[in-house]
Amino acid sequence: MHTSCGAYAIVPAAGSGRRFGGPVKKQFLLLNGKEILIRTLETLASVPEIRGILLAADEADLPQCRALVQQYAVPKIHALVAGGATRQESVLRALQQLPEGCDIVVIHDGARPLVKPGLIQESIAGARAWGGAVAAVPVKDTIKEADEQGFIRRTPLRSSLWNAQTPQTFQAAPLREAYQKALAAGDFSLTDDSQVVEKYGELSVRLIPGEYENLKITTPEDLLLAERILSGSV
Repeated sequence: MHTSCGAYAIVPAAGSGRRFGGPVKKQFLLLNGKEILIRTLETLASVPEIRGILLAADEADLPQCRALVQQYAVPKIHALVAGGATRQESVLRALQQLPEGCDIVVIHDGARPLVKPGLIQESIAGARAWGGAVAAVPVKDTIKEADEQGFIRRTPLRSSLWNAQTPQTFQAAPLREAYQKALAAGDFSLTDDSQVVEKYGELSVRLIPGEYENLKITTPEDLLLAERILSGSV
């Protein structure tokens, strides 16, 4: 019988950054003088409940990730993992390297550097209480569902729609089981961790209030906004 070893964080950062463009992958760009990825890792490491961090990056980027982690002396790094072709595959590979007894898994985007420690702590508490907790913010715009030709099919009720963020936090054993079922089904089409659990798991997942400032840096405009947020000009 294994004793609990607490919460571990998985940071998927193997994306190509095609939408951002430019010669440098977005996770290695500087945000007010420090790499986006390092800001993310340092915040996760600052959370007392997190015992270790697994960083899943493109295999070609692992030397640069290792050098940055050493340069900034980022604590709690448990493993650097060669990521896969999709986010789902990267998380699966990291799950396979979790230590025995890990009972909570916090999954947080490498390019979402403005997350606050309190939100991470709330997600951990939520996962312990309900099975899974996903940070999300209410949708501000009216959403239209269209058919293949671009004609409006319907307008979903805005009050029921949320923009999912990370952290997405789950009890470890059921999360692993859901990912293994998706692997067995050959299904790598799922775009976030909650979707894997929704389709293949048996956990109850609850939305918790995220923050609009907890943005994922996907475009140059996002980076400019993040700089303004950090400087207090927003």
